[in-house]
Amino acid sequence: MNQTYDDVMCGNCLTAAELIAAQVGFGVYVAKDPLHRALARVGVAPALDLVKRDRTTVQFLRSLELDPVEILGVEKVAAADAWESTPAWRQRRVRARKLSWARPIGSQSLINAQ
Repeated sequence: MNQTYDDVMCGNCLTAAELIAAQVGFGVYVAKDPLHRALARVGVAPALDLVKRDRTTVQFLRSLELDPVEILGVEKVAAADAWESTPAWRQRRVRARKLSWARPIGSQSLINAQ
């Protein structure tokens, strides 16, 4: 099968902005987990909660009507079912939500020229 140059996708048909956006997106995807772990070690970010992730996975598997015990194991499913978020986590979430609602939106913070 003969393919011409026009049939093959290449970097020349993408704009520079699209290539930069793709590279930045891939870089963020690759660096997100190690960066979060480094920030957690320093104390800037909260530590990863693996049981919370397992709880989400268990709920997803149950929504698909699959048995999570067969896939994850008894220990992980039991820990995920018993998991509850800590009160400090809830307080940080509520405080962050209150702070985000207190900020003005862009159209209200600019001087109206009319």
